[in-house]
Amino acid sequence: MTYSLNTLTDASPPASGSRTGLARFAHETALVLGAVALVFWLLAIASHSSLDPAFSTSGDGGAIRNWGGRLGAWLADGSFFLLGYSVWWCIAAGVRAWLASLARWMRGDDPPPAPNTPASRWLHGRLAFWIGLAVLLTASTALEWSRLYRFEPRLPDHAGGALGYLIGPSAVKWLGFTGSGLFFVALMVPAVFLMGVGPIARWRKASLPELAVRLRWAFAASAITALLLPLAIGGWKPLVSLGLLLAFWIVATTLLNLRDRVKTTSGPSGLLQKLRMQSRSYYGMQLAHVGVAVFIIGVTLVTGFQAEQDVKMQTGDMVSVGGYDFRLKGIKEVDGPNYRAVRGEIEISRGGQALRTMYPEKRSYVASGNAMTETAIDTGIFRDLYISLGEPVGNNAWSVRVHYKPFVSWIWGGAVLMALGGGLAVSDRRYALAARKERLARASSRTETAPALATAATEEP
Repeated sequence: MTYSLNTLTDASPPASGSRTGLARFAHETALVLGAVALVFWLLAIASHSSLDPAFSTSGDGGAIRNWGGRLGAWLADGSFFLLGYSVWWCIAAGVRAWLASLARWMRGDDPPPAPNTPASRWLHGRLAFWIGLAVLLTASTALEWSRLYRFEPRLPDHAGGALGYLIGPSAVKWLGFTGSGLFFVALMVPAVFLMGVGPIARWRKASLPELAVRLRWAFAASAITALLLPLAIGGWKPLVSLGLLLAFWIVATTLLNLRDRVKTTSGPSGLLQKLRMQSRSYYGMQLAHVGVAVFIIGVTLVTGFQAEQDVKMQTGDMVSVGGYDFRLKGIKEVDGPNYRAVRGEIEISRGGQALRTMYPEKRSYVASGNAMTETAIDTGIFRDLYISLGEPVGNNAWSVRVHYKPFVSWIWGGAVLMALGGGLAVSDRRYALAARKERLARASSRTETAPALATAATEEP
């Protein structure tokens, strides 16, 4: 019996659709390292403290407060220094990329083939993703610099970070305050509009007239709600109506898509049975879209209806902001573990009914001598209240800053819904079944190939 040398040195590529063990191991390693990096980055940013020593500050000399230690303090400080609070878009983009990679691993196959047309190939390529993220960060940081500058005391640098400070002043100079806001919002509008159209367009197979007929009621309901709701909240504003229009557009098209999906599902006639037949990946996609809408509502209403006042207050004085009354009941000195502070006692009431008492502080740290303001925060579903104690201004009076921010919790709620939607989508059982099928197919292919190679070897002269 003779054997061909090619039997031992065959270098032919594996069958189409299969992946080598080394490639799969590298993919799994990248997933693990990517998850660790994203979680560490998220924890570092969530626990950021301006009192920790980092790139932009020497700290107060006390213990590190960041959950990621000194490295986490530097990472969070550098992230906020560069992009401000817009860095959360990078977190969202990283989670999206990781979930897409996880879904690919669970399916056990290679990425789908690229479309044939050059335009489609570009839209589905990595370059389009990075360009889109760059445009989003440009618009977000510029808007943050011009609209959310009140958050600067919590950031290591300007609102919007270094990028916002680079772009924002030039945009305001050449386009004006209102024009720059409209311009940067317009950069985000096409992506949000297409987010509602995409799931209904049947992967770009539907014609424009058909889409217009199917979506006319969704657009009408969104437009009417966006026009009337600001009047009920606090007054009509163009940018507020535009933001609400985009948010309600996503919600309306999501509900329309769910209705069409249930209507076309074959099988049992009951509504609940048809709803249970839908896949996890479908519900995950819809939940993520609703999360985007919730996020937009939060950002829109905070920007449009937030209110603040800087006032001089003595004991017994009261100021009204956002429909709430703030009464200064007294000022006293307190000692902390490594600081001394002046603490204000401010009672919050609405309509004559006392709600709670808040305690803002002005701290002086013993080790470094640095003075820091400890803002008192009252968080709710529909509004957040912030009170900062400033400096004494004579005659037993103090400067006090009061903020009213409606729906700010919806910003974080939208991000949570997006993450939950992505997790629900990748947990779809079909992905695991597809991976199992591929493993069985590879094993079957190897079983069939081995006898064929042995037969071919015995037949060689």
